[in-house]
Amino acid sequence: MTTHYLDHPERGETKVLNGWSYLGGALLGPVYVLYHRFTGPALLMLAYTFLIAACAAGLCTLIAVLSDEPAMIFIGVAGIGVLALATQGAAAVELVRRAYLREGYREGYY
Repeated sequence: MTTHYLDHPERGETKVLNGWSYLGGALLGPVYVLYHRFTGPALLMLAYTFLIAACAAGLCTLIAVLSDEPAMIFIGVAGIGVLALATQGAAAVELVRRAYLREGYREGYY
């Protein structure tokens, strides 16, 4: 989880995308991106969310079919769930970061 500092040179605004941003993106997905007032990236994040959920569901199904032990199924499903949430959080923060850069923010001038 990289902390991103984004500064707007003309407005003097600073946006910080840190660990809380990753958590918000992981739990809220497209709503987190829409919270930052980016509708286009929010729609893209919606597609990413469906793709991540479909992949996670497919992997969970595969684990449930291939494994006989309930403990292994539980560990596999929990691990896939955590991985899916981490992937969604990283994707949401990256979409927000790129949208801010398109609006004229600069990164790394904090």
